[in-house]
Amino acid sequence: MLYERTKGPVIPFHEDEKGYIFRFFCGADDPCTREQSMPKSDKLGYVCSCGARISVEDIGHGPHFRFWSRAESHYAAKPRE
Repeated sequence: MLYERTKGPVIPFHEDEKGYIFRFFCGADDPCTREQSMPKSDKLGYVCSCGARISVEDIGHGPHFRFWSRAESHYAAKPRE
């Protein structure tokens, strides 16, 4: 499946009782979608290959990635129609 970059929150495309799976783009020129699974028990987060620390937050609108640095260079992956 092909994806396109979109601004907005990076939300999980899959969720189960153990965790989430997210798809996103790192950088405006990266043609490949990245996929990251995050266990619900993981409070430490993930470090993107660009060095940005990422964690999962839920502020009442559902879970989404929070980028602690370089947020402007990460994009949500939207299925291309």
